[in-house]
Amino acid sequence: MRGKGQPPAPTGLPNHPVPAGVITGSILSGSPTVLAPGNYYSTNPLTGAALGTPITVLGNVIFSDGAATPCGGFCNYVFYGGLVTGVLSTTTFSPGEYVFAGAQAVAGAPGIALTVGANSTVKDLTPMVGGQITQNTDAGEIFVFTDTNYPGLQIPTAISTISVTLPQVQAGFQGGLGYSAVLHGLNSSNSAVPASLQPFAPVLMWQDQANTTLKYTGTGALDLSCGSPCTNILAVPGSQEMILQASALGVNLYGTIYAPRAAWTTILGLLPGDSIKGPLQLITGALQMAVFTNLSVTPVPNPLTRRTVSLIQ
Repeated sequence: MRGKGQPPAPTGLPNHPVPAGVITGSILSGSPTVLAPGNYYSTNPLTGAALGTPITVLGNVIFSDGAATPCGGFCNYVFYGGLVTGVLSTTTFSPGEYVFAGAQAVAGAPGIALTVGANSTVKDLTPMVGGQITQNTDAGEIFVFTDTNYPGLQIPTAISTISVTLPQVQAGFQGGLGYSAVLHGLNSSNSAVPASLQPFAPVLMWQDQANTTLKYTGTGALDLSCGSPCTNILAVPGSQEMILQASALGVNLYGTIYAPRAAWTTILGLLPGDSIKGPLQLITGALQMAVFTNLSVTPVPNPLTRRTVSLIQ
C-alpha cells in the first residue's frame, strides 16, 4: 500500500457518552433504535467519567441519523474501548466510516474491536440476492481498527484524561455461535464516498499500519531509515493478529481486507462448516485457518491496486 498512506479519520464528530456502556435497542419487531453519528465511549453512570470499557448494544439498532438516505449517504463513527453486540440482536451499519480506536488489554491479551453475540445479525443496507452477496450501489463501509494514536483522530476530552490506556485493538471481529454477517466495502462509484477515502475503495476492513512489528512511514511505506525495515514494539504483543470469525450461517463479505506486513490474519471457526465467503481481496502478511473452517473467495471486480512505473524489455 506504499504511497496511499492510511484512511483519514473522521473529524468534527459530536460526543455520545454511554452510561455504564450499555445501549438498549428495540427488542421486538419494529423499527430499530437509531444511533446517531459521533464518538461513542462508556461512562460511569454516577460521575460521568469515561471508563474505557466496551460499548454493548442490545436488541435491534441501526447506525444512522434516521434519514431515508442516512447522513446524506455517508455516516461517521468512532468507538473507544470496543463494541459488543448482544445475543439475538440485529446491528445495522449504514454506509460510512467506523473507527475502533483502542481497547483495554484483557489478561495481557489485546482488547477486541468488534464482538458479535450468539445468534445475532450484523448487516448493512444491501441485502443478499438469491442467497448470494452482490456489489452494493450505496457508498459501503470501511472499518478501521486502530488505537488512540491514529493520525488525525480527534479524541474527546473525556477519553484523553482517563487513567487507563487504550492500545491497539485486535482487528476484525469475533463472536458466538450462530451469528450471520453481510457487509460491503467502499464503493468508489458512489459520490457519497469522501474524496479522501476514494483511493481506498473497495476496502471493507483496514488494520492500522502501526499495529505490526515493522515500522511504517506516514505515506504507507516501510520505514527503511534503520538500514533495513525498522522494528516496532507493540504495547500488547499479539495485537497484530487480525481475527475473522466464521459461522455456520455464513459470514458474507464484499471488498478488500487489509493487514500490514508482519501482521497476519486468522480465519477462526468454532464448528465444522463455519465459513466466510464472498468476493474478497485479502492483503495480509500471512493467513492461517482453523480446522474445518471454510474460506470461499471469488474475485472482486474492482480490487484495490497500486500503480508502479516499470521498465519492460
